Amino acid sequence: MTVREIVKRALRLVRAVPAGREPSERDAADALDALRALILSLPEIGGGGPWRDAEISADHAAREDERVRVITPDAVAVTLPDQVRDEETSPPRPPRNGARVQLVDMHGEARGFWLYRADRALWVEVSRLTLNDPSPLDGAFDGALSALLAQTIAPEYGAALDPGLLAQAERGRSQIKARLAPTQRAGVEAAFLILSASRSFRL
Repeated sequence: MTVREIVKRALRLVRAVPAGREPSERDAADALDALRALILSLPEIGGGGPWRDAEISADHAAREDERVRVITPDAVAVTLPDQVRDEETSPPRPPRNGARVQLVDMHGEARGFWLYRADRALWVEVSRLTLNDPSPLDGAFDGALSALLAQTIAPEYGAALDPGLLAQAERGRSQIKARLAPTQRAGVEAAFLILSASRSFRL
């Protein structure tokens, strides 16, 4: 699904949009903001799991689950990988599904957050997500995200969610936790060497 489809489905679940109608621009924009915040608040994505911390003052190739802090006022390029390997002698592989990269400026302000979708071999920027973007999570999580978003925005619309939808949202949380939680321990440098780059950006 696209982000627009997830948002539309969530708004229908809270009965903010009648069947066959499109959400208003305001409702869609508010739900998009809520979706960004929701994804970044999930412990397995934004706050939980170990991070590798890197401080950089020159161009840098990011690794899986790396929080990159720029410590120079000069412009630097940070590159996202499309292939990595666990050890120098290991065969190359794509980044794992749900791998993360976060960019922080020299003042400690978050400047970007990316998630890797293995089913599309694509890095999606959560921090600047638009309605026309693909979901940052792979297609298996579409229903979970819609249910979780509906649960998040329901109070704004005074909606009472039925037990079946609440159960779906909790199953979604469990599914995300089981499949996306990083397994690498903090501080352990297992290589994850960059073999090639799919995208770079400047700060």
